[in-house]
Amino acid sequence: MRARGLIGAVLVAALALAGCSSGVAVTPVPAPTPTYTQQQANACAVVSIALDFGGSAPAAEHVYYGTSSDVAGARKQALATAKKYAAAIASVTGTGADTELAALHEALASGAAAFAKSMTLPQFEAAYSAIQDAQQAFSDKCTEIGDWVNQNVPQ
Repeated sequence: MRARGLIGAVLVAALALAGCSSGVAVTPVPAPTPTYTQQQANACAVVSIALDFGGSAPAAEHVYYGTSSDVAGARKQALATAKKYAAAIASVTGTGADTELAALHEALASGAAAFAKSMTLPQFEAAYSAIQDAQQAFSDKCTEIGDWVNQNVPQ
């Protein structure tokens, strides 16, 4: 019987440390529901489709996926593409995915700075991957916006 009391006390202490309580349950405050417009969904889709970094830099894509080892050639192509896309999205607004677009712009600018210098294959892969990740996050957010509009905005 004494062991059960000790186990119960340890369990209560562990729950307390974990932020749980045995008192009144607290209902979490729901996050505000986002609202998007058809115009935002359209703008987001247009920008997302236009930003095909890998398709615009095939030599870079080949190096990234290991089908080529021409880092110098890929670096030059990736540099030109990163600069072009960073300039193209610098003034884009109204997509509903402003945070993701800003992160993509930063990744493109950082990538351009990296691609401007000689680099190793792992350095190239890291810079290229950062751009791809940011591009995917933006694309995913655009898909989320489009889905929300399709479900919530009368057409």
